[in-house]
Amino acid sequence: MTRKIVTNYEFPPIPDRSYDWCAYYDGDEESGEYGSGATEAEAIADFVANYQADCDLRLDGKCDCPYCFESSGYEARDVPATYYEPAWQDTDYSRPCEHCNGTGVYLQPKAEARDAL
Repeated sequence: MTRKIVTNYEFPPIPDRSYDWCAYYDGDEESGEYGSGATEAEAIADFVANYQADCDLRLDGKCDCPYCFESSGYEARDVPATYYEPAWQDTDYSRPCEHCNGTGVYLQPKAEARDAL
Protein backbone atom coordinates (compact mmCIF):
# COMPACT_ATOMS: atom_id res chain seq x y z
CA MET A 1 0.00 0.00 0.00
CA THR A 2 1.39 3.38 -0.99
CA ARG A 3 0.95 6.11 1.55
CA LYS A 4 0.98 9.81 0.73
CA ILE A 5 3.73 11.93 2.32
CA VAL A 6 2.44 15.40 3.21
CA THR A 7 4.68 18.42 3.72
CA ASN A 8 3.89 21.53 5.72
CA TYR A 9 5.67 24.89 5.86
CA GLU A 10 5.88 25.70 9.57
CA PHE A 11 8.15 28.78 9.84
CA PRO A 12 8.71 28.53 13.62
CA PRO A 13 9.63 31.74 15.50
CA ILE A 14 13.31 30.87 15.88
CA PRO A 15 16.30 32.28 14.02
CA ASP A 16 17.39 28.84 12.76
CA ARG A 17 15.72 28.13 9.39
CA SER A 18 16.65 24.42 9.24
CA TYR A 19 13.25 23.37 10.66
CA ASP A 20 10.91 25.34 8.40
CA TRP A 21 9.47 22.30 6.60
CA CYS A 22 8.08 19.08 8.07
CA ALA A 23 6.99 15.86 6.36
CA TYR A 24 4.73 13.04 7.59
CA TYR A 25 2.19 10.53 6.33
CA ASP A 26 -1.24 11.88 5.48
CA GLY A 27 -3.56 11.20 8.43
CA ASP A 28 -0.65 10.26 10.74
CA GLU A 29 0.30 13.71 11.97
CA GLU A 30 -0.63 12.88 15.57
CA SER A 31 2.10 10.23 15.86
CA GLY A 32 4.80 12.90 16.22
CA GLU A 33 7.15 11.25 13.73
CA TYR A 34 8.07 14.12 11.42
CA GLY A 35 10.92 14.64 9.05
CA SER A 36 12.21 18.21 9.11
CA GLY A 37 14.47 20.35 6.99
CA ALA A 38 15.23 23.76 5.56
CA THR A 39 13.52 22.83 2.29
CA GLU A 40 10.63 20.58 1.35
CA ALA A 41 13.00 18.05 -0.23
CA GLU A 42 15.17 17.92 2.92
CA ALA A 43 12.10 17.29 5.09
CA ILE A 44 10.94 14.41 2.88
CA ALA A 45 14.45 12.93 2.80
CA ASP A 46 14.69 13.16 6.61
CA PHE A 47 11.29 11.47 7.03
CA VAL A 48 12.20 8.65 4.62
CA ALA A 49 15.60 8.09 6.23
CA ASN A 50 14.51 8.18 9.87
CA TYR A 51 10.80 7.46 10.28
CA GLN A 52 9.22 5.84 7.23
CA ALA A 53 10.07 2.23 8.10
CA ASP A 54 8.78 2.58 11.69
CA CYS A 55 5.58 4.29 10.51
CA ASP A 56 4.95 1.58 7.92
CA LEU A 57 5.33 -1.17 10.52
CA ARG A 58 3.09 0.61 13.03
CA LEU A 59 0.38 1.44 10.49
CA ASP A 60 0.41 -2.15 9.23
CA GLY A 61 -0.25 -3.39 12.78
CA LYS A 62 3.33 -4.48 13.43
CA CYS A 63 5.98 -3.15 15.79
CA ASP A 64 9.31 -4.11 17.33
CA CYS A 65 8.79 -7.02 19.68
CA PRO A 66 8.55 -5.69 23.26
CA TYR A 67 9.06 -9.15 24.76
CA CYS A 68 12.46 -10.18 23.41
CA PHE A 69 15.89 -8.67 24.00
CA GLU A 70 16.16 -5.45 21.94
CA SER A 71 13.87 -6.98 19.28
CA SER A 72 16.57 -9.52 18.42
CA GLY A 73 14.09 -12.38 18.29
CA TYR A 74 15.61 -14.12 21.30
CA GLU A 75 14.43 -14.37 24.88
CA ALA A 76 16.04 -12.41 27.66
CA ARG A 77 15.85 -13.14 31.35
CA ASP A 78 16.60 -10.96 34.33
CA VAL A 79 19.19 -12.39 36.67
CA PRO A 80 18.54 -11.11 40.19
CA ALA A 81 21.23 -9.39 42.19
CA THR A 82 23.25 -11.34 44.69
CA TYR A 83 25.54 -10.26 47.47
CA TYR A 84 28.53 -10.40 45.10
CA GLU A 85 27.16 -8.99 41.83
CA PRO A 86 24.43 -6.62 40.61
CA ALA A 87 21.36 -7.68 38.67
CA TRP A 88 21.86 -8.14 34.94
CA GLN A 89 19.99 -9.26 31.86
CA ASP A 90 21.03 -12.51 30.24
CA THR A 91 20.19 -13.11 26.60
CA ASP A 92 19.56 -16.70 25.63
CA TYR A 93 20.41 -16.97 21.94
CA SER A 94 19.34 -20.60 21.78
CA ARG A 95 15.58 -20.05 22.27
CA PRO A 96 13.58 -17.86 19.89
CA CYS A 97 11.08 -15.48 21.46
CA GLU A 98 7.65 -17.09 21.77
CA HIS A 99 5.82 -13.85 20.92
CA CYS A 100 7.53 -13.02 17.61
CA ASN A 101 8.83 -16.51 16.68
CA GLY A 102 12.38 -15.21 16.44
CA THR A 103 11.66 -12.50 13.86
CA GLY A 104 11.88 -9.47 16.16
CA VAL A 105 8.63 -8.08 14.69
CA TYR A 106 5.51 -8.37 16.82
CA LEU A 107 2.15 -8.53 15.07
CA GLN A 108 -0.41 -6.65 17.12
CA PRO A 109 -3.88 -8.15 17.34
CA LYS A 110 -6.34 -6.24 15.16
CA ALA A 111 -8.11 -4.57 18.10
CA GLU A 112 -4.81 -3.21 19.48
CA ALA A 113 -3.71 -1.98 16.06
CA ARG A 114 -7.01 -0.16 15.56
CA ASP A 115 -6.89 1.35 19.07
CA ALA A 116 -3.28 2.54 18.56
CA LEU A 117 -4.39 4.81 15.74
